[in-house]
Amino acid sequence: MKKTKLPALLVISLVCIMLVSLFLYILDGINRGTLNNFDHTLQQYLTISEHSVWHTVFFVITKLGSKTTLIPGSILLIIWLWIRNKDYPGMIMFLIGVAGGDQLNKWIKALVERERPSINKAIDALGYSFPSGHAMIGIIFYMLIAYFITSGLKGGVVKKLVWSTAALLVLLIGLSRIILLAHFPSDIIAGYALGSVVIIFCLLLYKKWTALIN
Repeated sequence: MKKTKLPALLVISLVCIMLVSLFLYILDGINRGTLNNFDHTLQQYLTISEHSVWHTVFFVITKLGSKTTLIPGSILLIIWLWIRNKDYPGMIMFLIGVAGGDQLNKWIKALVERERPSINKAIDALGYSFPSGHAMIGIIFYMLIAYFITSGLKGGVVKKLVWSTAALLVLLIGLSRIILLAHFPSDIIAGYALGSVVIIFCLLLYKKWTALIN
């Protein structure tokens, strides 16, 4: 007896529901104060001395999720998509994902008004804390780049390397925000969850768009 596969759209919908539910669960926990022990306990384990070499390493890593990296990186990807095959839908959806995700992040921060663990201009730790912009925009930026780079590749090894590198960068950037006391751990998890929903939304629209014009 053959196993019946779930339709792809149903699976995607379930994943989105779980991600949004996780985000809302964290938001509710913040409002109720039930995540305080989780945040502070995990942060105690991850906090390191400012004079440590690792502190300097994560200071550099956190810059990979800041505008000083994201803006030039976005410009380079758009140029590359244009040179490769004039992929206008890809260029537009990438911009919508990164810029739209950034605006959504700012809107939620202003709505929730969660204070940061500490304020530090040197690491872009200004304004409100929830959800983490570095985590949310970082996962959108690096995952979409990995998708567009690997979409034209045939080698499985290279694809795995690109995706693994992108995933590692996203995780390290999120970790750096906790270690440098720019965000609480729950800010990072919520940023990943909401950023993943934005990625799915952008890729669904991109595939629909390209299917219509091809």
